[in-house]
Amino acid sequence: MLALTHLLPALAVPTAPEYTQRRITQNVYGAAFTSSGSVDHLQSSSVTPYPLNKTMWLNFPPQPSNPAAFEWVELGGGKGLTATSIALPNPQLNEQSYWAGHYFTYQRFDSSRNRWYYEGRIGSANPTGSHRYKLERVLSENNKWCSYVDNVGAYCITIAGANNYNSAVNTTIGIESQDNQHSFTNGTGASNIWTYPTNATGFQIFGGTAVNIDNNNRGWYSQWFPLQNGNNGIGFYNQ
Repeated sequence: MLALTHLLPALAVPTAPEYTQRRITQNVYGAAFTSSGSVDHLQSSSVTPYPLNKTMWLNFPPQPSNPAAFEWVELGGGKGLTATSIALPNPQLNEQSYWAGHYFTYQRFDSSRNRWYYEGRIGSANPTGSHRYKLERVLSENNKWCSYVDNVGAYCITIAGANNYNSAVNTTIGIESQDNQHSFTNGTGASNIWTYPTNATGFQIFGGTAVNIDNNNRGWYSQWFPLQNGNNGIGFYNQ
């Protein structure tokens, strides 16, 4: 999610985004994973309101005319300040409130290199237990992507930017924190990771390797569990 740059009247200390995550480099029309514990495994509250997310990003290729533009769609569970409507562009602090639950996010750039960021809530607050998240391109329509939570359609968007958004170049799954008080359940994971390669006819369980792209100062780290007995997964650790 987008880094917050405004200070809040709380004891929390905002930090630059920190990550423990794994990346699959593969051209895809979609990806899915099961988040063990979902928001139950994220340790945050309204007094540490900067985002803490366990999530999946599908990243689009760089724009030829704006290679620094970072564009993606994102789906997962989180705790932190979130806009109430995904349709609200570039939400400001007064347009956000604390949320613990599923969310959808995307970012695009227009031809004038203006950034447009959108985020919003899916379903009811405080979902318990594990949940499955899926992002999938609608192949019959250009640049249209849909999100699913527990295999139920949640939100669809046709991305109107300066790029081609018909496929993503990589899938990243991990935990993102923007507060020095955040933590998570040690050993929480992501499992049953499937992708929809652009050279395939549908989703298939991922049999390759998700590489380590951890980036934090907290000692957090991830471990990849390759496909075995019909399952794969990622473990996230903080000790």
